[in-house]
Amino acid sequence: MGSGHFPSEGYNKADFFRNIQYVDDASVFKDPEKLIPYASKPLCYVFEVGEDTSTDKGTFFYFGGPGYSESCPN
Repeated sequence: MGSGHFPSEGYNKADFFRNIQYVDDASVFKDPEKLIPYASKPLCYVFEVGEDTSTDKGTFFYFGGPGYSESCPN
């Protein structure tokens, strides 16, 4: 899943989601207070969370990686 680039390559290369929000029980949009990164195969794919109040990105995360390599078992 993704572009095949690691998150460290940034906006022009890595895939990302921005302006992440959820809807609470009162149907109000909320910003997440803490996202915990998790990758089921961290040697293959990476997930990095960020928050940028100076632009329109809001809470965001970059994700991805090239997939299979010698350091990434099947």
